[in-house]
Amino acid sequence: MRFPAVSGKFYPADPNELRKMLSSFYSRTQSPHENVEILGVLAPHAGMIYSGFSSMHSFKMLQNSPKRKFVMIGPNHTSYRDGTYITGEGDWMTPLGLAGISRELADRIKSKCRWIIDDGDSNDDEYSLEIEVPYLQSIFNNAFSFVPIIMGDQSPANALRLARGLSEIDDDFIIVASSDMSHYETQEKVETNDFEIMSHIVDLDTAGFYSAIERNSISICGSGPIATLMEYTKIKEGRIKILHHSTSASVNGDSETVVGYASMVAYKA
Repeated sequence: MRFPAVSGKFYPADPNELRKMLSSFYSRTQSPHENVEILGVLAPHAGMIYSGFSSMHSFKMLQNSPKRKFVMIGPNHTSYRDGTYITGEGDWMTPLGLAGISRELADRIKSKCRWIIDDGDSNDDEYSLEIEVPYLQSIFNNAFSFVPIIMGDQSPANALRLARGLSEIDDDFIIVASSDMSHYETQEKVETNDFEIMSHIVDLDTAGFYSAIERNSISICGSGPIATLMEYTKIKEGRIKILHHSTSASVNGDSETVVGYASMVAYKA
């Protein structure tokens, strides 16, 4: 069993306080109206007080989907290991209870992505996926399963091969790509950078996405998970649209050292 690494830091450790916070985000977020097949979402992973409202826009999109399995893909903040890591079994504890890994889906992913490394310790101290689990618990009351994947290698080539492997799996699942946007720039610069990046995501322009990151030195922590969602959406002939964008400045009033947060959804009409 994996116990929380950032409970009490990135989100409340008290279950009642956590439910109250999530309920507040949920009540202020518009319900989805479109009857579409959800392929995946992009959700931020900062402290819940900062990015939680944006994140809930993504997770609320999932509430009408019949799919209850999630492939969660995040970057690695806590070490610099290359490669791509999967945790193939077990439960994750949060203040809202246990969330279970789908061993069956994990095995299918490993069979299609034979280069992926099965490492149950890859998430021990990493928070990029842990912080997404309570949103799913709040929407589905723990009636879901997931598979966590950590991308140490966030290159375009690795994103493409992961997307191709996932596209070959005969199972109904939704991708949750975990990433914040620009880090530690002025409010104006973050908005400029983020909306350029989001335009490439909407256009499914992976080359332009990576080029803009390099050209403008944009510090997006989860470029690999985002690119995997983009490539997967292209393979499935889907689309991506923006749901919400915000920055840390809207919470703490600091417009000089700002982080951006975007929520987006990939779908088939």
